[in-house]
Amino acid sequence: MSAWDYLFDSEHKQRGDIEDLKGVADRVDASVDGIWEELSRTKRRVAKLELLTEGLIAYMQVKGVLKREELAVMVQRVDLSDGYEDGRIGPDRSSKCTKCPFCDRPFNEKRKECIYCGKEVTPEDLKLMDKKEPRTIVCALCYRRFPETEAHFTVKGLVCESCFGTKKSF
Repeated sequence: MSAWDYLFDSEHKQRGDIEDLKGVADRVDASVDGIWEELSRTKRRVAKLELLTEGLIAYMQVKGVLKREELAVMVQRVDLSDGYEDGRIGPDRSSKCTKCPFCDRPFNEKRKECIYCGKEVTPEDLKLMDKKEPRTIVCALCYRRFPETEAHFTVKGLVCESCFGTKKSF
């Protein structure tokens, strides 16, 4: 900046800078208003989803299909299905997480028991877990063992492919 600019043109430049900053402030205000509107819409959607969820839970309880305790366990299982018990569903990281040595499902090392099989897991148990065969489960209807990857979830529990197509699975 030359002395001439400093002495004679600084007020003009300041006014220009002030006008530029007013324009930036107006754009920021508009952006903030948009963010607040989006936040308000999101809050309303969350409130509606919460109401719907509570209504569905209450309906299922009245029909005798569900108990809150069972739901809490299922929510923990779903939470842990991505590999981490962190209160949300995220990208699947289960291949990188610790597995229960008894049922080979994701295991939170902060817990003393597996939320799937209910067995107490010690640090020694985790060390012994190297190579495991693929997990099998028992069909809730015919009691046949089959790979978990072939299981179907029904009201009566996990069932095999052959029982899933029958009326007794519903």
